[in-house]
Amino acid sequence: MALSSPWAGITNLAMEAVRSHPGDVVILAPPGAGKTALLIDLITLIAIILGRTVIVAAVSNDQCDDIVRRAALLYPRLRIDRFVASNETRARLAGLRNVRVVDATNDLAAPVVVATVAKFCEIKDLGYVADRLIIDEAYQARRADYDRIRALATKACLIGDPGQIRPIYRSDIRLYAADPCGPHVAAPLVLLNNGTALSLQMRHSRRLPQDTIDVVQPSFYPSLPFGAVAGSGQRLITGGLPGMTPLDRLLDRSLAKGSLSMVGLPRRIVPQFDIELLDVVTELVNRLVRRQFQFVDDEDSGVLAEEDIGVVVFHRDEVTAIRRAVGPGVYVETANRFQGLERRVIVALHPISGAERVTEFNCEAGRACVALSRHRIACVIVGRDGISEALDRAVLEDERHLGRPDDPLFDGMRAHRTLMEQLEARALIERP
Repeated sequence: MALSSPWAGITNLAMEAVRSHPGDVVILAPPGAGKTALLIDLITLIAIILGRTVIVAAVSNDQCDDIVRRAALLYPRLRIDRFVASNETRARLAGLRNVRVVDATNDLAAPVVVATVAKFCEIKDLGYVADRLIIDEAYQARRADYDRIRALATKACLIGDPGQIRPIYRSDIRLYAADPCGPHVAAPLVLLNNGTALSLQMRHSRRLPQDTIDVVQPSFYPSLPFGAVAGSGQRLITGGLPGMTPLDRLLDRSLAKGSLSMVGLPRRIVPQFDIELLDVVTELVNRLVRRQFQFVDDEDSGVLAEEDIGVVVFHRDEVTAIRRAVGPGVYVETANRFQGLERRVIVALHPISGAERVTEFNCEAGRACVALSRHRIACVIVGRDGISEALDRAVLEDERHLGRPDDPLFDGMRAHRTLMEQLEARALIERP
């Protein structure tokens, strides 16, 4: 099954590897590379072309539903079991005749089974050994989880973005913090550190324009070079009703900078809930809608609507406050829940903005990377001046572990420092 498209090279390589490579396969992908499209191609190869069984594990239920829905609509004759908790229903899958929602292993009968990593971790076996296991967003899956589900299939393929949010763990890791293959480490990293998996890389982002990648790649992917399908200036926000307020002029100047820019408010140390900053975010969103901007997005064009806009923040109270002040169609969520999603235009808070001290949470590179990589046309970062100075005076007070192969706080500081240097060097920061 050979394909001919701009992404045919990696797709055909991945298909051949999943078909014939004797061991596990890890596929590295930058944001917006088309991971879900590749995953569905692999499902098609295994279940339809080869006539074998495949189980697909994703981190969240929403990701699972998205995979199932897209695969079921593309291939109406492909039978899929959506494996869920007892008595659970999935409204998004209603009406798909080739999909069953199943809550017991004894009832699994389709060649494709899709469930969360956590669900697969709950069971000892499926009643059979699947031919292939595919883990989506695999860099969010811990090695401990991978070890628990690996025996469910003969071979595994892990697809993930190495620059985004790390696995979440709540236990004390001090006993194995220095182990590059510890149970807390992302599963693909363990396989690559051990040299036990074939590594492939997707090298183009379908989502991000090139001028965004010019900033995001050196900041968050220093060892993973990639390019864009869309060139700088190819996708546009144009026209719109004239704006009369100072914030309108600030918005116009920001959009004129290109696909990535920042609004920098005056320096000030503020509580976590920065009312002034949130007011700017909500007003920017509302002005984007009310001024009826037009967009050009590859072959698509039209008037920018609420559904085209997303807001990425980092705390639940910020989500609540912004949702109350913008239209119902605007998608407002934390970076953790925005992962895997996209909108044409994004307004994103900067996590260190106004912070008194740099912590592992507000400095974590993965969350910032998610926030700055959800857009197809434009992203406006909203923050305060003084971020670089906060990084300069930061004291690494969080617990350190001698010999640890990775250091989330240090990695985050490097990423944010590079990001601010890139924004300043390219004159992408607009100030009132």
